[in-house]
Amino acid sequence: MLNKNQKSILRLFERGYTKQKASEKLGMNVYTLDAQRRVMFRMLKVKTMVAAVAKAIRKGMI
Repeated sequence: MLNKNQKSILRLFERGYTKQKASEKLGMNVYTLDAQRRVMFRMLKVKTMVAAVAKAIRKGMI
């Protein structure tokens, strides 16, 4: 369901990274990270990153 980049993004947010720090760590533009976040929100049917991380953990995705 989630691709490798999306899982990496969720793991970094789980560890408390900000959007800026996560994008730097992954070597991507912050706008690309935002686009991936929006896709994840739609896929997971959530509205916040906290909810996305929690749902991914509950479902064993990360």
